Amino acid sequence: MDMQRQLPQLEQMCERLYLTQSQEERLQVEQMLGVFGQSTEYIADLKAILDSSSSPYAQHMAATSLLKLATEHSLSAPVRAEMKQYFLSYLDNKGPSLQHFVVVQIVQLLTRTVKLGWYENDVHKQIVEDAKAFIDKGTPEHYLLALRVLNTLVRTASVRRSLFASESELFYPINVDDDLLNYLLVRTAEGLADHDNYHEFCRLLGRLKTNYQLSELVAVDRYTEWIQQVADLTISSLNSWQWASSSVYYLLGLWSRLVSSMPYLKGDAPSLLEVSVPQITQAYITSRLESVGLVLQNNMLEDMLENEDQLTEQMDALPYLVRFQYDNSAAFIVRLMEPLCDSFSQAAKTACSAQQMALLEGQLTWLVYMAAKTACSAQQVALLEGQLTWLVYIVGAIIKGRLSSSSAESQESIDGDLAARVFALLAVMDDAFHSTRYAESSRRRLDTAIINFFQCFRKVYIGEQVMHSSKVYTKLQEKLGLTDHLGVLNVMLSKIAKNLQVYGSSEEIVHQTLTLFQDLAAGYMSGKLLMKLDSVRYILSHHTAEHYAFLNHPANTRNRTTFYATLARLLFMDEQPSNFKDFVAPLQQVLVGLAQASNNSTDAAPLRQSIPKETIIGLFRDLRGIATATNSRRTYSLLFDWLYPQHLPVMIKCLEAWADVPQVTTPLLKFMAEFVFNKGSRLAFDPSSPNGILLFSVSSPLMDAAQNTAGSSVGSQAGWTGPKTPGLCSSQLNGPRPKQAGSIVGSQLDDPAPNKAGSSVAHSWMTVPKQAGSSVISHSGCTGRQTSRSSVRLTVDGRGPANKAGSKGEVSRVMVTYGNRVLAMPAPGASAATATANGTAAPTVGKPYDTRYKDMWVCFTMLARTNPALKEALEMTMRLVLSIPLVDIMAFRKVSRAYFSLIEVLAHNHTGSLVMQDTATFTFLIQSMEQGLKCLDVAISSSCASAIDNLAGFYFRSVVRGGEAMSSPPGTQQIAEHIRLAPHLFPEVLKTLFEIVLFEECSNQWSLSRPMLSLILINEQIYNDLKCQIIASQPADRQAHLATCLAKLMTDDVQRNLEPKNRDKFTQILTVVRHEYRSKS
Repeated sequence: MDMQRQLPQLEQMCERLYLTQSQEERLQVEQMLGVFGQSTEYIADLKAILDSSSSPYAQHMAATSLLKLATEHSLSAPVRAEMKQYFLSYLDNKGPSLQHFVVVQIVQLLTRTVKLGWYENDVHKQIVEDAKAFIDKGTPEHYLLALRVLNTLVRTASVRRSLFASESELFYPINVDDDLLNYLLVRTAEGLADHDNYHEFCRLLGRLKTNYQLSELVAVDRYTEWIQQVADLTISSLNSWQWASSSVYYLLGLWSRLVSSMPYLKGDAPSLLEVSVPQITQAYITSRLESVGLVLQNNMLEDMLENEDQLTEQMDALPYLVRFQYDNSAAFIVRLMEPLCDSFSQAAKTACSAQQMALLEGQLTWLVYMAAKTACSAQQVALLEGQLTWLVYIVGAIIKGRLSSSSAESQESIDGDLAARVFALLAVMDDAFHSTRYAESSRRRLDTAIINFFQCFRKVYIGEQVMHSSKVYTKLQEKLGLTDHLGVLNVMLSKIAKNLQVYGSSEEIVHQTLTLFQDLAAGYMSGKLLMKLDSVRYILSHHTAEHYAFLNHPANTRNRTTFYATLARLLFMDEQPSNFKDFVAPLQQVLVGLAQASNNSTDAAPLRQSIPKETIIGLFRDLRGIATATNSRRTYSLLFDWLYPQHLPVMIKCLEAWADVPQVTTPLLKFMAEFVFNKGSRLAFDPSSPNGILLFSVSSPLMDAAQNTAGSSVGSQAGWTGPKTPGLCSSQLNGPRPKQAGSIVGSQLDDPAPNKAGSSVAHSWMTVPKQAGSSVISHSGCTGRQTSRSSVRLTVDGRGPANKAGSKGEVSRVMVTYGNRVLAMPAPGASAATATANGTAAPTVGKPYDTRYKDMWVCFTMLARTNPALKEALEMTMRLVLSIPLVDIMAFRKVSRAYFSLIEVLAHNHTGSLVMQDTATFTFLIQSMEQGLKCLDVAISSSCASAIDNLAGFYFRSVVRGGEAMSSPPGTQQIAEHIRLAPHLFPEVLKTLFEIVLFEECSNQWSLSRPMLSLILINEQIYNDLKCQIIASQPADRQAHLATCLAKLMTDDVQRNLEPKNRDKFTQILTVVRHEYRSKS
């Protein structure tokens, strides 16, 4: 290959591989460039690319291909030795100028080569000396390269310690690390003064304990000197937090792992951790407290309290250090905390409020006033708040560390002493001057730390596994009078209520507070204890915005759902129905108000004019929270009897009025999806109850809401109206609609002929009760008692009542109303999907997910949950699906999960409905499932495999074996016509499945194997041709092996049927074929 001549074109392809927005284009380029990683004959070409190309994408592609070749192919010892020298030389000459991601790949390639050639040639065992040579270059860039090589080598060695054949070789890297550490520390001014080098060196130290046991480390000759140098480096890093804050995590991780190994240390060799660890603990705590004042003085410095990820990482490692010498460390914390708490309490008593300031200003001289103002400086209070925030976080982390402490019981008393300091702080946090500081960031961080402390304390000392006689409560009773769980819960609930009252504008604190409330209510024991508290009963009877300000802030709309879900969970622990009625009384008033606003008009426009949308958003967020908490028949019945049938029509009106406002439609549709979700069999009504049918099959008097179809336009803010055209719902009332070009649903799904009067036949089989609680229902003379709980599981097979003309479920009504409205809206951006230069689709512009797709995936989820029985809902769903470009379905994960889950349900329960679509629609569905198979999300690929299995199985049984049956099932002719017009559909899917199962890592191999037998049996001649194509696509040296493996697949052991035992046999053989091929490749 003339690489010099073809290099510009190859560089362009590599840029397309990494930069293109089109998944299809990326796959095409990846397939073209993949040839470089399939045969060792391309090694010379890949080296030429590295030598000649200045494109980082071409360099990365070459390094990736070489890594694949070095790993998957057997190379001779001289070749590996030459490759090792080549990569070292490449890093030496070009490493300082390479992009970071290229360096990472080259370094990995170097260390992988060294690892694989370790026993072949001693040149590989000189890798550490080679790294030292990089350090001797004297440049920060080479220093960093050396550290990255060592770091990757240590990580590689941790995978396989059998890399070292003898004991001396096994300890060789430890000795090297020991020598190297001293070697590096001598050159600190030249190397570690660079931040990148310093950070990489800390990463190297952090990985050291991952490879070696503490007993192995203490046996090293220079361990004493080494451990002291590491301790000095750690303390220096802690004190230099402005420069090394991101590196501290690796150092703390090293010390925490060393301390955790102390119980397993045997022998007389001293670890010296008893001296170093307390020093490091004290340095960490004092440096964090000192940082608060420095940040207040210089706002250009990074505030470590603002970096949540770093804070969490450090708090995870710190408890091991503190509990190592717990008595001394706890005493040190108390010495720091007591004066801060005293000063904080004094500030509440002496700090001047605004009113006191005004009095001073009028009565004292200017000089005295300024002195008084300085004395109660807000900055001093902020300093106290910041330092207390650190200590509260530290105490919380220490208490949480009890879960992993081997001497937990003996340390409970110390836990209680530290916890008492934090609980005592709560007594003054919301009093006097401190109650005026809720808007300050330092105060908000302190309250966030308090919530974190509550969570840590809850996990350890509140719950089913905690004894009331714990020494923690002995200490809390001694200092604060908190005798047991109930007393502590009362303190927590008081703080939760206070936060919800004063932090309405802080979505973060409200969210964290409600998460704590939810976690406390989730436990069986803690939930029962909460119900004993008067504060909880007060919240259950006073949960409106006038009592909790956060409900009035738009930023907290999502938090409303959590709030009401938690309250409802607590409420349902009490089995008194009257309590539920009192609880929902405020929501009842809102629903009645909505009904009154909409009763005097035939359309929904007046509702939009008279009711703020925020009221609707809050209402459905609250309702969804309550619905989420109904986990049993009893609790769900309370909600159902309240809402049905009185209030459901109002929901349809709201959907009509605000169909073009996603902020309204999203919570409404999510509530409806939750309301019809049969989780925990909560929808299993009593055998004599008609509620199952009433939920899904309400007759049509209220269906006028759904008569507006696509073609209407978005109106003014006052309402949304448009020209009336015959639509999905009007066709049910006025007879069968005429066929239209491009119709989604074929004639098999059209409505049956109307009765002789030309009206709907709905009223001939069902009478809808007009009031809640009515059980009047008739169907061909059947009484309500004959309606069993199986009525919930409706089908579209022409036998259930859901298939009667004119029967419309609440689900159908909601979906059809929403679908007609949203499809009439202009598509986001210039078009449904933009096109790239080569004609492939790209994700739509604008914000299509927020404006359209979010609500669509909720509809897909709702339909999948309710086992779709109503063809209006099914038809609307297909229209919504086809309105989304495939590239957008794959781009938005929530959309793709809901879409493929729905397709799986439809293919399993309503195969005929899918195959009766027109050929273009059917082709789109199959192609989308093929894309889903390639998705890395296991849930999506498994759903696609299941759906394809059902469709292919349907074709095999009804078409291939159709002559053996007395009659063909509905849809047989349609699917046969689809495959005749598009014969490539099933073979392409089968090819994709083979490529995934044979050549890729897949954790759901069993799921992917199920449709393969169905696809093979459809046409075995096509399978044989496809098998030859797959074999020919592989490198020449693998083709014979692959052919031998595939020849074992369809043997006589596999019958030509889809019986379960035969399927299992095929899957077993496929597993053996896959293992045999991959083990020798």
